[in-house]
Amino acid sequence: MLLALVNIIAGFILAAPKLKTLGARQEIEGAASWLDTFRGLIGIVALVLGLLTLIGGEDALQAFFAIVMGLILASNFFMRYRAFRENIGILKTHAEWIGVVGIVVGIVGLL
Repeated sequence: MLLALVNIIAGFILAAPKLKTLGARQEIEGAASWLDTFRGLIGIVALVLGLLTLIGGEDALQAFFAIVMGLILASNFFMRYRAFRENIGILKTHAEWIGVVGIVVGIVGLL
C-alpha cells in the first residue's frame, strides 16, 4: 500500500505538465510546485521502496514503475555516473507519460 501511494505521488510530480492541460490548472500547479521541492527525496524513497519490493518478490509492476520514477526524480544524485546520465536522459524524454502510467498503476495497486 505504501508503494502504491509513493507511485501516485511520484507520478503526479512527473505528470503535472500533462495534467495541467486537462483542467484544474491552478490546483495542480500549486500542488506540483510544493511537491517539487521534495523531488529528490521522493525519488530516493520511490527507488528504495521499489528495490525492496522487487527483492521481496511482491508486486513487480509497482516496483518497476517506482524504480523508474525514482531514477527520474532523483536524477541529480546520479548525474556524475555516465551510464546513469545517458539512460536517465532517455527516460526523461518520456517522463510525463511514465508519470501518468505510474499514477494509474498506483491507483490500481490501492484497489
